[in-house]
Amino acid sequence: MLFAPTVCGKNRDANDHNDFVLEESVVRLKMIGLTLALFSALGAVMAADLPTQVHIALAGLDSNGDSNSMTVSWNTKGATTTSTVKFGTSSGVYNNAATGAAAAYYETFNHHVTLGTLAPNTQYFYIVGDDASGWSKEYTFKSAPTYNQLRGNFSFFVFGDMGEKRADDSERYIKANKESVDLIWHAGDVGYADDSFLHLGCMTEFCYEKAFDDYLNDAEEWASLRPYMVMPGNHEADCHDPACLLSRERREKLSNFTAFNGRFKMPSKESGGIMNMFYSFNYGNVHFISFDSETDYPNAPLATRYVLPCGGFGDQLKWLEQDLIKANENSAERPWVLVAAHRPMYHSTNINKELQAAVEELFYKYGVDIYITGHVHSYERNYPTYQGVPEKTYQNPRAPSHLLIGGAGNDEMKDVPNNDVSAPGPWTVVTDGNYGIGKITIEDDNNLSFDYIQTTTGKVFDTFHLYRDHSAYGKKLLV
Repeated sequence: MLFAPTVCGKNRDANDHNDFVLEESVVRLKMIGLTLALFSALGAVMAADLPTQVHIALAGLDSNGDSNSMTVSWNTKGATTTSTVKFGTSSGVYNNAATGAAAAYYETFNHHVTLGTLAPNTQYFYIVGDDASGWSKEYTFKSAPTYNQLRGNFSFFVFGDMGEKRADDSERYIKANKESVDLIWHAGDVGYADDSFLHLGCMTEFCYEKAFDDYLNDAEEWASLRPYMVMPGNHEADCHDPACLLSRERREKLSNFTAFNGRFKMPSKESGGIMNMFYSFNYGNVHFISFDSETDYPNAPLATRYVLPCGGFGDQLKWLEQDLIKANENSAERPWVLVAAHRPMYHSTNINKELQAAVEELFYKYGVDIYITGHVHSYERNYPTYQGVPEKTYQNPRAPSHLLIGGAGNDEMKDVPNNDVSAPGPWTVVTDGNYGIGKITIEDDNNLSFDYIQTTTGKVFDTFHLYRDHSAYGKKLLV
């Protein structure tokens, strides 16, 4: 029997076609599965509310007065199930966990977690977030040493008035040199969110929160690694751009330092202070005092109002004297006493009479070594000065030295390299109108050095060495 090849060919083609259809269906099913998996993964990523703006601050207080913990802070767009930090002493191994709290003063949520007692002078690795909303990348910090572990040979950056705009040079310098310091101390005007309406496209839009977000995201590289200790300036007082002033909700929610106190958590509880307005902390052989020059002393410039009502946090001067008394009692452990606030007492030929009346006698009586400020957007080094009379020496002066370091970079610095440089006063040693920050190096119990760095070039523009015989000051009362 003869078989027609065409019939056989047709049968063979039909089988091949069926096989092809089956294979094509399988491929399509696989592609659909892969697409669904990709959409699922993308959805999970989009649903995650990953932490941003991670920064840390010293916390805790042991029986010897040493900081023995760390507070970790961050921001998320929405509420999360928990606010958790996982941490340990080896990278990728998180044997410990701590939880804290989150709150929204406006729309996004700020998380603060204090870790509990840490081993001193120890490197820790950490991640923040939670399982439901997602975890951050890994960060690291070194816990504070005890006073007898660190009697000198350490440094920290000091500056005021750094914002989200015109701070590129200082940001780059800090990022490049963050390993050279143990902490960063910022003397007010943090982020300049209240100037956001001056930014491109923001005159008729609400950009206050975005400016704060952008600033803290830029700072995260160093603020997650080194304790970032902040205090208030006038630019933290309220949101006064048109989008705020025309909205009752924004006026109420973004007044009286609310954003500043919501985004940071300084060790005020440990030191008897109030929120982030005024507090103190110890590191090595130094006692640091962060003072509020804006409110809460007689005739303070923002005692009752900036653009919106503000002030009324507490009896700051009573707290300040009690803190200085305690510092004197512990001077054997921490002989250095440094105070920072936003506004200078002496600048150019001017004296801030209200501030002078409030604190100068306390600084002199209890042996404050240096008063560090900003507010004026330039650099000015002034001799140790008391009651308007300078001591033109840094070799064991009786009065506190005065440093104004207000040119780290912000919206208002439009005249660099001569920004806000004024005529020298009788106490003035040197001035500069470039972008710059300061670096203090504690050498030992009686010697420190200071460098002022122009951050555009990275060069040290000014330096001095301070010697103080602390056995002669502090406990010695005025006569």
